[in-house]
Amino acid sequence: MGGTAALAPRDDAFVGDVLACPGPTGDITSKAASSTAVQCPDPPMIVFSNPRTGRLAAHLRYIQVMKTATIPSVRVEPDFRAEVEAVLADGETLSEFVEASVRASVERRRVQAEFVARGLRSRDEARRTGDCVDADVVLEGLQRKLDAARVRLATKGK
Repeated sequence: MGGTAALAPRDDAFVGDVLACPGPTGDITSKAASSTAVQCPDPPMIVFSNPRTGRLAAHLRYIQVMKTATIPSVRVEPDFRAEVEAVLADGETLSEFVEASVRASVERRRVQAEFVARGLRSRDEARRTGDCVDADVVLEGLQRKLDAARVRLATKGK
């Protein structure tokens, strides 16, 4: 395995199929099958994609890396499970949906934590340098702008 070699799409690849090229870090570079050669450092996989589902990235991640850890199962009411199953995409499994939901929640919390950390650093910097504006001054300025906008709208409508 390994080594860079030119890859011409195999006979069983059609235009629109994806040639998945696993990289040295396990990342996958996907190339649409075409008549042109593709550079691929490891033996490629042909993945037949379904353009309606848009689940190619999750599928590639699934087949590239063996999943050995589990997330605890969650007990829910039967009605809620039916509601979840009703929103699954064509061909999507409940496990894929749960994994995607957990990944999205983790990302959202990571971004939120970074946002809070930036705000706290900014607050600390403002306190350290004294370069800040009192909240009452900011609110008064915003109130003046709001009042002026209301006056303009009221006179425009007459």
